[in-house]
Amino acid sequence: MRNFKNPRLQRCGLLEMRTVRHKRRLLAQLRVAYQRGGMPAFQEVHLAALRQHWTYRTMWRLVDFASPASSLLTLASDFDRRIGEVGLSAAADAMIKILPFSWEMRLPGKEAEILSTAPLLIYGNHPSMLTPFLIAAAVNRPDLRIIALSYVGKLIPNLEAYLFPLQASQRRTLRGRSRSGMTHALSLSLIYHLDGQLNSEVARDQNHATLSKAARHVLGGGAAVIFPGGGGKETRGWFPGIGVIAANLAQAAGSDTIYLVPVKVSNSSNSRVYSTLSENPLSRIRRRLLYRHPIQLTVEKPIPLVSLIKGRNHSPQFLASLLQNHYETQFRQCSQATHDGRLLFS
Repeated sequence: MRNFKNPRLQRCGLLEMRTVRHKRRLLAQLRVAYQRGGMPAFQEVHLAALRQHWTYRTMWRLVDFASPASSLLTLASDFDRRIGEVGLSAAADAMIKILPFSWEMRLPGKEAEILSTAPLLIYGNHPSMLTPFLIAAAVNRPDLRIIALSYVGKLIPNLEAYLFPLQASQRRTLRGRSRSGMTHALSLSLIYHLDGQLNSEVARDQNHATLSKAARHVLGGGAAVIFPGGGGKETRGWFPGIGVIAANLAQAAGSDTIYLVPVKVSNSSNSRVYSTLSENPLSRIRRRLLYRHPIQLTVEKPIPLVSLIKGRNHSPQFLASLLQNHYETQFRQCSQATHDGRLLFS
């Protein structure tokens, strides 16, 4: 029992308590910086902590060994700067050309004018964090907007002007984490911890208003991108958000033809992105063995909305299911036939 009064043990205990308090204070500073100023403010506190605190420096080295965190921060910062300078599509095109990936883009040859000028609702799978930017590079128009979770605008502040931001509910957050791979799941957990979450009812109301705003953007002649299955691996059922937009479009469509544009990204995943950007020797071996095929974006021919959605009184759930069934049938047929369009390599 006397050991508890040993001065050396007492000093160790006090040092440990101070270290714990310091870590908590530093994490709180990082969270406040992120919530107030997004990733640039977070990075400022992060870089200062790396210079000043050996415990944080050691922790970050472990994080960097497990995932390419520093590379991702640099990539996000460079991309943010480019968007501010030249806009989303040009910045996305420049980014995918400098990344160490091989790409293929398959675009419809005869409908290029529709893609560049007509009102569009673009939708498809979202296997990796790079998917929206690959689409932005392919569909090169200044009025393209992306429907994405709100934290994306904090990670890349200049991208916020091109977003219709959705709020992550607890249910959707857990669902997204569970199918994104371990490294990406840990990254999402950190982001959601920094960002905080709304309760499900508040998030649902805000998201419905955002989806209606996205529909008005398309009705006004713009283009919007939505990923109705969420991110990561493909799932059994789509979220009804695409149905909310489709219902608004069907009810308010005027004389201008509104087009639906299915897209599909193949040979891509967040695990591939992390492995490609990582300096970890195991990641280098993994990308040589598993990721030899080019990432491919296929943009299908635009479909007039009225040819697929008959009537104006369908529920969002019905329309989401209808669009998902059509999408899956379309790409099953596409995989069995030669694509009639342009094949572009970057």
